[in-house]
Amino acid sequence: MLATATTPLHASDFVVWKTVKIGTHKSLADLQSTLEKKGVILASGSSVILHAPEFVLSAEEKELDLVRVTLDELGLKGDKGVDHWDVLKRAHEIGLRLCPPAVGPELALICEKEDLTDRYGLVIGMPLMADPWCNPQTFFLCYEEEYSSSGEYINATNVVVLSGAHDGPDYRWHRTTTGIFVKLRR
Repeated sequence: MLATATTPLHASDFVVWKTVKIGTHKSLADLQSTLEKKGVILASGSSVILHAPEFVLSAEEKELDLVRVTLDELGLKGDKGVDHWDVLKRAHEIGLRLCPPAVGPELALICEKEDLTDRYGLVIGMPLMADPWCNPQTFFLCYEEEYSSSGEYINATNVVVLSGAHDGPDYRWHRTTTGIFVKLRR
């Protein structure tokens, strides 16, 4: 079954979940240092995204209102999930906007355990960034009680993990996927 919108929605129907400030870090080194000091784990694809030519820190400070959305809340249905591009398109149709890439790490800095209760974490609705193998990636944020890298547990408990999610042609949002988008201020 193809993804179909089932209810007319508008961005104004969504309540602001968090407000993040971008443009507070003047360099990637500064941002990475702040993430490290906060104890945020930079996993797998997050480093690839942070070093992609398309990842640019905002030159000016700006607050962005963020909303959490699910497929149901976007009015999308699909027996086998919904293609990532269809989700982005639907969010735009109802007035939500993609997050600038800097939202992923900035959100990691302000999220706590109770913010990340979604079973599969949060997918940042942002422009996709290609890894060295040309796989599109987006930031993914989750909370881990014990974090494992390559099957080995590292000395990290109760941590926020910023990772990269593969958003290739086969990537689909499922019923349990929660995404983050920008709600424009009036």
